Amino acid sequence: MFPHECKISTMHFKIKRTLENKEIVPSKTRMEFNCGFRRLIVKPTFSMELNASGKNDKCKFMKFLRKDMDAIATAYMPFVYQPTKIICFTK
Repeated sequence: MFPHECKISTMHFKIKRTLENKEIVPSKTRMEFNCGFRRLIVKPTFSMELNASGKNDKCKFMKFLRKDMDAIATAYMPFVYQPTKIICFTK
């Protein structure tokens, strides 16, 4: 690992629920994130982008991860650089 890969920061990911997932996923629920070669257990908060083009940094907090729209998951974790595919799991 490179020296900068051990540093921790606030990371933001754009995620979307699958159609098979029927359960309610509240914000700050324990989730497993598979980011490249890393597997992390985090409690992300969910928010929605106010500007779809992503030009501003404003987000609105969401209590639950909705099925019909993309969400921004924010977590405190080690650096992950773009482009990395993310897979999220709940229990």
